[in-house]
Amino acid sequence: STLALLLTLTLALSLAACVSAPDVPGNGNGATPSDAPTQSETPSTDPTPSGQPTQSETPSTDPTPGAPSPSEQPSPSPSESPVASPSLAPLPPVPQDEIRGNSTGNIANRGVAALRGDRVYYTHYDADGIWKLYSVNLEGKDRRVLTDDAFMDVNVVGDRIYYVSTPYDHLICSVNLDGSDKRVLTDSQSGSVNAVGDRIYYEGYYDGYGIISMNLDGTDKRRLTEETVMYPAVAGGRLYYCDYFGNGSKLYSMNLDGSDKRLLNNDQTSHVNVVGDRVYCISRNVLYSMNLDGSDKRMIGDNEFAARINVAGDRIYYGRADWPPEVVGNTSPGFYSIKTDGTDKQKISDDIPNSINVVGGRIYYTGYYVEDGLLKSDFFSMNLDGTDKRPVE
Repeated sequence: STLALLLTLTLALSLAACVSAPDVPGNGNGATPSDAPTQSETPSTDPTPSGQPTQSETPSTDPTPGAPSPSEQPSPSPSESPVASPSLAPLPPVPQDEIRGNSTGNIANRGVAALRGDRVYYTHYDADGIWKLYSVNLEGKDRRVLTDDAFMDVNVVGDRIYYVSTPYDHLICSVNLDGSDKRVLTDSQSGSVNAVGDRIYYEGYYDGYGIISMNLDGTDKRRLTEETVMYPAVAGGRLYYCDYFGNGSKLYSMNLDGSDKRLLNNDQTSHVNVVGDRVYCISRNVLYSMNLDGSDKRMIGDNEFAARINVAGDRIYYGRADWPPEVVGNTSPGFYSIKTDGTDKQKISDDIPNSINVVGGRIYYTGYYVEDGLLKSDFFSMNLDGTDKRPVE
């Protein structure tokens, strides 16, 4: 029944709020969430294109100075506060003119779409299930196929596009804006790509499971953390991230060289967005915001349960599934937006969204819905208020 399908989807989205899983093509009904890479999913061993980093160009394994190893991570004590010490210098707001390849909100949602000038660059799979990189104009027309191997984490910096290849390889690649001159920048599985300024910050999946940075051409790889991380977000000269959910999924920030690590939120955290002078996130399945140093933590709205969020301008776009009323209130499942101060809540679609990306005044997302008693999904775009909804080819 429809109720049973919604309850099943609720459990899946609740788990997905802790671990963001990429979408892979289903049986003709759209995208179906897949698991994160496992040890058995060995990256492609195809020869690296000429001129690209070789196997010897691996990141340094020196631990971050002063940072404890995963086995030495201290358990939080009653005196350990998520609020920065008064002796620490305050953090300035993120500059609006920061050169970056995509927003932190899009990257927290797999980075399936990015904007440069008057064109949107996005990933989707074709009728044969082949993931490709496309571009369209702001009206959604003049579609061009750029590559046949792009999966997620699209960033556009200067005249090049950076992305993670296929659900099986997970290698960071770059191409020109027309799809030419493909270069492979990593030789092991990677994700959560943040291209900011002249460097790329990303998660290494099999290469130590920490955060690594490198130049835009793949050289000068440096390991910044040893611990397993999730939802890294680079903004304002700081790197915000959550540690592995098995360790509590607490929120931290540090300098871009790995120094000055600070605990910001001692509770379970996911889907980190950094906008202006605030961090927006899901904490224990509810919308919250806080200052960049972790102080002034506030619940947004009336105990809003959320499974995915993306902050754009002064609004938060988020999805929720049905949930016991005694836990989060009697709000129906669907796709919502709310102002960052918690006012003006609006339901913009009955779909339950995944991979919410906001570019060019439109929302690109994978929407789950029930049709003829069956749970289906497809890739859509729509205006920020939910009007003009269209399937994306």
